[in-house]
Amino acid sequence: MYSYSTKQLPSIDEITRKGSTVYMYDNTSVFGTFLRKELAMATLKKRRDKWYARVLWYENTGKRKEKQVPLRTKSKVEARTRLSVVDRHENEIIELSYNRENYDFPWMNDDGVLKIDVFTFQDAVNEWIGLRKSQGIADSTINRNKCSMNTLIDIFGGSIRLSDITTKSIEVYTDTMQKQTHGIQKKRYKPNGININLRTLRTFLNWSVRRNYINSLPYFTMVKTDKSLPSYISDSDFTRIMKLDWLDDHHRKAFQFYRDTGCRLSEPFIGELSGTVLVIPAKYSKSRMEKEIEIDIQYLPTLLEMQNAYQSWINKVNKPVLKYFTDKYSKVFKECCRTIEIDRRFHDLRHTFAVRRYLITRDIYQVMKEMGHSKVTTTQIYSKFNTRRLEADFPTLVQSYHKTTKMDIVDTEMVDTKVVYSS
Repeated sequence: MYSYSTKQLPSIDEITRKGSTVYMYDNTSVFGTFLRKELAMATLKKRRDKWYARVLWYENTGKRKEKQVPLRTKSKVEARTRLSVVDRHENEIIELSYNRENYDFPWMNDDGVLKIDVFTFQDAVNEWIGLRKSQGIADSTINRNKCSMNTLIDIFGGSIRLSDITTKSIEVYTDTMQKQTHGIQKKRYKPNGININLRTLRTFLNWSVRRNYINSLPYFTMVKTDKSLPSYISDSDFTRIMKLDWLDDHHRKAFQFYRDTGCRLSEPFIGELSGTVLVIPAKYSKSRMEKEIEIDIQYLPTLLEMQNAYQSWINKVNKPVLKYFTDKYSKVFKECCRTIEIDRRFHDLRHTFAVRRYLITRDIYQVMKEMGHSKVTTTQIYSKFNTRRLEADFPTLVQSYHKTTKMDIVDTEMVDTKVVYSS
């Protein structure tokens, strides 16, 4: 909330202005329900030796609404004097309450003037983020929401009214985020990043509409983006990474593990091993369903080594946050890619698993199951690759597949291409 002073006290003669209570009477299409015109006078109410002005009104449904204004006095005489001030602005008090805003009367602030406490964009964002956890939203999603809303607050400003977020505001935000920074030929945010933020804003504003904090949802226009296929790591590039002389054995085995199991970065550490099955609890799974990943027996020592390393790290730090630990794997892999001069990221190891499995099985539903996707449409992108291109990038996999199809053995040269199933 922030407050601003009114230059003059609102007059009862002005209450027919747009947005006032009287305006609300005759615009039910805007406000959904209207108020009864028989508004009662404000009355005194005593609570714990202090007086309050009690403003009552009834909605069209018959539901009674109440707003109590603290008079900040123990004297009944002074309370009656202040009550008369409250009574003069009763309609405005009711009007403001529908916007989650309040009058800040002279006796309620150090400046001794009439102010309005505004329900700001920042106030609404804080309330929304605070409720996300109780709604069962994953921590990673909440953190992503916070980052998105922070970029929006940087552009809009946190002190504006929530109702001031309009289609024009969204257009200004999009344009600002696309502008060049300091004359460098580089956009501040890529189109996909901007669209992620816009989708977060739309989710937030939909919540605001349901809460009756705003009347309607502004129109959204997403930034046009080029659709590209997922990037993966070819056999030759992966071999070059494995042969880097400065790469330690632990990370070498870890990268092999991720490529051949399709695990997400955090899954080896949040999952529980049951025999040869890595079980990811529903609360940690992206699809919000329990996920099971079959681990080939040859990779069990690697998995246990990674989990032991994580436990040792937890014992050394005061506030263990999994992301800080897993980021180490991501950074080392990124440095490997820079060394061999390829533009790849850690998640591309998971993409590599998917395209390799599709190249072997040619069954998109099986790959969907192994990836843990809830919809086949998410997995179908891996079937868009040109088959000859994949065969060229994974020659040993293809050669071994053709030689041993009848024996149901996938690859005798590269351990990472043995059949790995995850449900």
